[in-house]
Amino acid sequence: MQFTPQQLVGAGRYSATTRIGNWNEDLMLEEARMKDYRAQKQKGGLGTAFRQKMEQANGRVPHSFADDGVLRFNMYVTLEHLQTGGVLACDVWEETFTGSGEFVVSVGRPPSAASARTTFCIVSPTGQSGIVRYGDPFRLMANEALRVDGASLLPMLFLKSTLKTERSMSPVSSNQNVTLSVTPDTSTLWVATRADVGGAEKLLAASTPVRTNDGIGLLHKMTGQLLFADAKNSVATDFGTETEVCCLTVKGHGKSFNLAHEAAGARTSDMHARSSLSQNAWRLGLATSPQAAADNRRLPAPSTPESVAYLLVQALTTQHVFGLRQLMQSLQNVDASGGSGLMDREDLKWAIKACETEASLGLRDDQYDTLLNALDDGKRGFVKVTRFIELVRGPLSDARKSMINQTYDAVSSGLGGAVTLSALAKAYDTGCESAFRSTRSVDFMALWTTTDARGVITRNEFLDVYKDVSRAVDDDIMFEQLLKNAWGV
Repeated sequence: MQFTPQQLVGAGRYSATTRIGNWNEDLMLEEARMKDYRAQKQKGGLGTAFRQKMEQANGRVPHSFADDGVLRFNMYVTLEHLQTGGVLACDVWEETFTGSGEFVVSVGRPPSAASARTTFCIVSPTGQSGIVRYGDPFRLMANEALRVDGASLLPMLFLKSTLKTERSMSPVSSNQNVTLSVTPDTSTLWVATRADVGGAEKLLAASTPVRTNDGIGLLHKMTGQLLFADAKNSVATDFGTETEVCCLTVKGHGKSFNLAHEAAGARTSDMHARSSLSQNAWRLGLATSPQAAADNRRLPAPSTPESVAYLLVQALTTQHVFGLRQLMQSLQNVDASGGSGLMDREDLKWAIKACETEASLGLRDDQYDTLLNALDDGKRGFVKVTRFIELVRGPLSDARKSMINQTYDAVSSGLGGAVTLSALAKAYDTGCESAFRSTRSVDFMALWTTTDARGVITRNEFLDVYKDVSRAVDDDIMFEQLLKNAWGV
């Protein structure tokens, strides 16, 4: 068959494929990733990011110790896989697919000392402490050291599994998928069963303490499948070639003297007589010395509404000293026009995002949830605007309140009459803003609740405006100087 030169040149570039779904968005995403990759490569940041990942993932963490070898809630353990000799490990930087919010789990080589990616915390779904017994539900939480993000912690991750579907399955063996997820729902509940015994002994083990020398099976409570790993199912990760983890219950093919045991009364017909195989067998490992359990880490505190409010203030004030006041004034206008005093939490979230668009550090979605959940009474999806404003503003010290009142008195005396918006505009010195870093311009005169140029600015309104400005200035001397420079008093 003859081909034209154009066909020969273009043959490697074109192929007969059908584009379905959001193919254009996928193409744009790939182009954005490549652009980001090239930019990082040019700056030399690729090696730095990889090195930081390795240091954080393989960093030493506490490993719980127990003299009696009995497992308890809130202990840090390793999960040893008996067939491969490896340990359960995670990669919280590698999503199962982009945007899924779920992360890869595998069986890796056991480290010389407990590391962050191979150590999990056993958490009770009810928050209780005490001994873990066979049949008790629990969650396996990834180590907190993996969730450090600057001065805060990302939401915790829990071992999860869901029913196999045509869209969700393990990538190598096509079994029930196992991942890490931030949502602590029923899909993250597990139960320990005896994997090294069968028959009556396995049945009678229920409600007895789980010990570190027991071979156990980790039963997924929602689907009834055991945690599974097989050495033949290998996956490539940033940490080397490891073994895939999924959920699948496998048992031996035969029963041993089942009828004879039933006749003797030692076994019933509904007992699991077939033995579990090594692919389902695990061991929960504890430290061999108390020294390994010492926790010298300085982890950030979990996010609270107050800490998130502080981060929001920081994000807004990096743009301008009046950045916070700009947000507060827009919300006060919404509150005054709406009448109910309530605002849809999603609308509030996007109103904040609009103000922090140019900020160098914005809030994460989980931080928004922490902040708004505290204000959403009854989880109805609405937030009282005044409560949000009070939380973000925080308390105003008596010293600063006195400074603001003295400034208002001095301005009122200097004007020799009513303090109107037009009079303030003439008296205000914009040079006071030069002492503070700003990435955009803000018209201070547009930040007052009174919009009529002839309208009177009351003491309360003056105080209200400078409450927001005060939140952006940490030092009392700087705040006092700002007032003096602004009004020449």
